[in-house]
Amino acid sequence: MRAMAVRIVVVVVIALLLGAAVYLFVLRSPVEAPSAVQSGVTIECDAWSGVDAAGCGAWGDAILSAGPPSRTFNMSDVERLRLQGPVLGLGECTAEYFLGRNPTNPVWDDETACPPS
Repeated sequence: MRAMAVRIVVVVVIALLLGAAVYLFVLRSPVEAPSAVQSGVTIECDAWSGVDAAGCGAWGDAILSAGPPSRTFNMSDVERLRLQGPVLGLGECTAEYFLGRNPTNPVWDDETACPPS
């Protein structure tokens, strides 16, 4: 009887932890911040990145300050910069550049340095 109660408690704790992880990293909406470096650009950081609005803006501004990652588009045409952290800390962070003429598909994506934790 005691072993069954322990199993139930373990299953409930695991379910609560999984539910919290799903909420924090999947269902939570991305953080947005306006760029201080390039007017008219919205910087968007996904939930996996683990940054607040100020950290998101600073991370995006550092990337925008470095200049264009490619010569295929002008930085003045960029309207949104989406930053994504690695899932569970595995892999690299990525930056996706969106232009006004095609706001749903990135014109360029690139690996980037992750924000300092």
